[in-house]
Amino acid sequence: MADKRTHLTRKELNELIDEISDAYVSEREDNEWCSEELRYLSDFIHWKGLDEEFQKFRQEAVEEVDPDDPFPYLIMPTAG
Repeated sequence: MADKRTHLTRKELNELIDEISDAYVSEREDNEWCSEELRYLSDFIHWKGLDEEFQKFRQEAVEEVDPDDPFPYLIMPTAG
């Protein structure tokens, strides 16, 4: 079987490295933002005394799919 490696120029390699670096920085910034938001949400839940209700929601919630929404939402199932 023949070796089908792609040979890139130094310029093309540098462009790929820049693209990967930009993507990494963007992901890292998004992760930092999400971590900060999670901290505030967690502390808010605790501050409001909703820890037990949150745990119940986390254990029992189901996804509700609405064709008009792009993403499903987590909701508590209704008894019925």
